[in-house]
Amino acid sequence: MRKVLMFVSSYIPLYLLLAVRNILDKITIKDSFITGNEIVEKIKTYNPLNSLDEMMVLILLAVSIISFKFLIKMTKTETNRVYYSVLEYNDESANYFFNYISLYLLSSFGFDIGNIVDVFSFFFIMFLIGYVYVTSNLTYINPVLYLMGYRVYAVILQSDEKYSKETIQTNMVTNKEINLKENVKILASSDEDFVVFSKLIDEKI
Repeated sequence: MRKVLMFVSSYIPLYLLLAVRNILDKITIKDSFITGNEIVEKIKTYNPLNSLDEMMVLILLAVSIISFKFLIKMTKTETNRVYYSVLEYNDESANYFFNYISLYLLSSFGFDIGNIVDVFSFFFIMFLIGYVYVTSNLTYINPVLYLMGYRVYAVILQSDEKYSKETIQTNMVTNKEINLKENVKILASSDEDFVVFSKLIDEKI
């Protein structure tokens, strides 16, 4: 469930874009905004069950709020923390997030959330992307994390636990300004798909 919610949260900007596009379509006529009185009348008679696009707007907004709250909770977790030594690291933030832009363009191009065929196509494409995203452990690729000030490092870490010196190749996310370099010791979460940086322990082992 954690990976699924991470995938869902990675598309929050797309959900908001589709919702705002639909709202603007409702309050404009031939590239001009309707009058304030007309907007008030539309609000008075508003019923999300009247049409598919209005239901979709509510669903997209609800999904955005729920997944964003999950994302905040996930990045602040204090559980499963482990001491690691950094063996190798590389800042991959720009590469990961810019590669994701093409998926946004593909998912939003020409979609009308008031059209049942487009809605089906949207969910089908999202399912395919989500399946690859989850099964390939790509949950660290999340543009919303980047907008929240997080960076992604490709790292090789060695566990400093007393009974284990396991070496892992993974990705680490952090929103802290850290002077990361080889042979420093850190405290971070120990999730299977990526680790969340907690704090720098010392400058050198």
